[in-house]
Formats: sequence, C-alpha cells, structure tokens
Amino acid sequence: KSLWIISGNIFTQPLEPWIAKSPMSRSKLPLFSALAILASFSFAMAQAAPQPGLQSASLPLLFEANQGQTSPQARFLARSQGAVVFLTAHGLVIKTAQRSVAMDFEGAAPRPQAAGQHQAPTAVHYLSAGHALTLPSFTSVVYRQLYPGVDARFYGQKGALEYDLDLAPHVSPNRIRLSFRGAAPRLAADGSLQLGSGISLQAPHAYQQAKGRPQAVAARYVINRAQTVGLALGVYNPNARLVIDPVRTFSAYIGGT
Repeated sequence: KSLWIISGNIFTQPLEPWIAKSPMSRSKLPLFSALAILASFSFAMAQAAPQPGLQSASLPLLFEANQGQTSPQARFLARSQGAVVFLTAHGLVIKTAQRSVAMDFEGAAPRPQAAGQHQAPTAVHYLSAGHALTLPSFTSVVYRQLYPGVDARFYGQKGALEYDLDLAPHVSPNRIRLSFRGAAPRLAADGSLQLGSGISLQAPHAYQQAKGRPQAVAARYVINRAQTVGLALGVYNPNARLVIDPVRTFSAYIGGT
C-alpha cells in the first residue's frame, strides 16, 4: 500500500507563528507538499479543506517522521480529513485552511526522545521537482520522558487524535501543564475543555492497574491563573503506575466525533 504526495506548497510554512516560543531561523523549506494524493486504498484525506461525504472511519491517522518534507520544527506529522497534525518537540499543532491551534506541554523536556511505533503497511512517497522521498508510516508516536517519569503516546482513534500520559510510580501529575496558542481554554459543565469554534478536549480519564484490572481514578481539568491547564486527580495509589487515557484532542478538526 502506498500514499503518494505530489509537489505543492501547502506545507511550506505550516507552523509559524504557532510553534516558535523564541526566534528561529526561517530557512527556505523544501516544497514537499500535498496537492494530489494517489493511494492504493481509500486514503484520500490530505487536502486542507474538509471533503463532503468522506467518513472518518475510512481515514486512518498515520504518522511519518519529518525528513525534510515540512518545517524542521515538526518531528512527526499526520494528515486527516481537513487538517494536518504536527508533533513538535514540546507539543502539537493542528493546521487547517481556516485556523491553527497549538498545544504545548509547559515545563517539559526541551527535546524528549520521540519514536514511531507499530509500522503501518502504508508507505508515503513524496515527489517534488525531480526529487523523491519514501517514508514508513506508524500508527502511533511515543515521547519518552516528556517530563521526568512521564511518557506520552499519540495515536488515532476513529479518525480523532488522542494521547495517553503514562506516569511512573511516585510521579506527581501536578507537573503536567498545558498551554494553548490560537485558542482560549474554557471549562464546560461536562468537564471538557472548550477551545472555541467547535474544538474541544474531552474530560480526562485516568486509571491504575489493580489485581490485573484497570481501576478508574477521578480526573478533571483545572485552569490556572496563567491560563495554563492542569490535571486534578482523586485518590490513587502513588506506588503504582498511573495512566491518563484517553484524552481526545481537537476531534472537530481531525474528523472524529
């Protein structure tokens, strides 16, 4: 199975001004982009505007490592219906034709180790000005030691982007803080985090393994004075691993429900 990307200019400047927290070089980017997609199965989803009639169930979210096909600030990228997702060193950016929204992990490691997991059968091929690039795709990306003792896993679920936070024993969830650019977070009555224009993060869920079975832990978002978002948890065992799972993010733009 193959996904072909023909030369264009959608990805030449996809991340600014949302990525950089400090000035970064603006070297000219290669014109590896998505104007036309030819695939050997139903994977026509990379346009920057939603396509009526496409079903999210037929649009798997696959990640590819950045090998020069987009801004160097992105470490991985994925395409979905009407949007492109960029995983950066400190968070993620979702880019559409209408809007960009960035979510950063405040105080995280400056460059955590990131690796694709579970290689998919679909290879991604870029063609641009006589140059060719072939990349494997992955169903998930893991960031090791995003915070000390905290790993993050990004993946697709029913067309939506989700991520898990895996906390080692004795690691406090209080160190996890989210900040947003291009959106102002607001807590809804159902515990979800509303970011405007139909974009939201569902209320967080957390659990620990107890006697071989997952045991739910109460979890909710908290908006701090600096407009960063933290996590408040109920009673849990600090001697056991804690997983915050799943947190569906930006489903309105990714094609999920």
